[in-house]
Amino acid sequence: MDQNFVQNLHSTLQQTSVPDTNAVKAATEALQNTFFKNPACVPALVEILSSSPDLAVRQLASVELRKLVAKKSKFWTKQQQDTRAGIKAKLLELVSQEKSTPVRNGIARVVSGIARIELPLNSWPELLPFLFSAADSPDAAHRQSAIFVFYTVLETFVEDETSGLAQYLPQIMATFSKALQDPESLEVRITTVRGLGKVAESVDEESPNDLAALQGAVPAMVQVLNQCFEQTHAEGAKNIFAVFEILLQIDSQVVNPHIAELVDFFLTKSADKNAEEDLRLMSLNAISNIVAYRRARVQSLSLAKVMIDRVMPIVVEEDNEDPDDETPSRLALRIIDSLSTELPPTHV
Repeated sequence: MDQNFVQNLHSTLQQTSVPDTNAVKAATEALQNTFFKNPACVPALVEILSSSPDLAVRQLASVELRKLVAKKSKFWTKQQQDTRAGIKAKLLELVSQEKSTPVRNGIARVVSGIARIELPLNSWPELLPFLFSAADSPDAAHRQSAIFVFYTVLETFVEDETSGLAQYLPQIMATFSKALQDPESLEVRITTVRGLGKVAESVDEESPNDLAALQGAVPAMVQVLNQCFEQTHAEGAKNIFAVFEILLQIDSQVVNPHIAELVDFFLTKSADKNAEEDLRLMSLNAISNIVAYRRARVQSLSLAKVMIDRVMPIVVEEDNEDPDDETPSRLALRIIDSLSTELPPTHV
């Protein structure tokens, strides 16, 4: 590796964050027109990720590296096989050692990008055994890294069924089942729920074992969401609500056995005036999605009257004066309107 190239690239990355508009512009142009047109920038960025003491530079290096190894890019396939092998090994080392969560997650996305190319070719046999081992590590940071890489790789799997992950799904599900109960890290549990959401998006529902495993995980997923409420972890709650939104919208049987329990949970959280308003709104939106996408289940379980009775106190809460603001009372009123519109009169 040409150390002058590495040092110049490092200096240019640093220049992108200086308080000088002209310097930032010049650095950005140099990156795009010089450095990032040279395949040598890939191993150089890995070296910077490995050695730079500058957190901002490492984070930027991870972002740029992810772009450069994207499947549509030729930069990864232009690397010599020994260079590729060295980079893959180094990235697995770095994702375990990096202390900064944003940088570590950035490295995880680089790993995912490379995996999208390598897994269908069966040319990264070390990856999944490494992840299974790290997910069982006594170090919470290692577990979080492993689960996040699983999540990002599963994002790829949803889009690309040639990725070769299907054969590992039972083992991934077993790993996620344990991670949902992680005794130390809420982040591990949140990321596991996100990973399960990706599995649910792609699972073959004609496989009864896979479907049953996912259905069995739903109560624990709800429990993790409850922990986000208890710890006022709004970002984690938002991510988990997004998982349930997708599961409700897609033609999936994963949540069907749990609709009554989900309705009860979301109604309870919607009515909690001590919770942050954003979290209450997310809960009410979840109820709206159940009404919109699981109408038949709501009807067969005779849930409409219960839902109306429990959102009515929210409807009469004092509102603010801005008509453009979303509020619990306005959203609760829309739920009642949706129930009246979507269901037969005898069910409302």
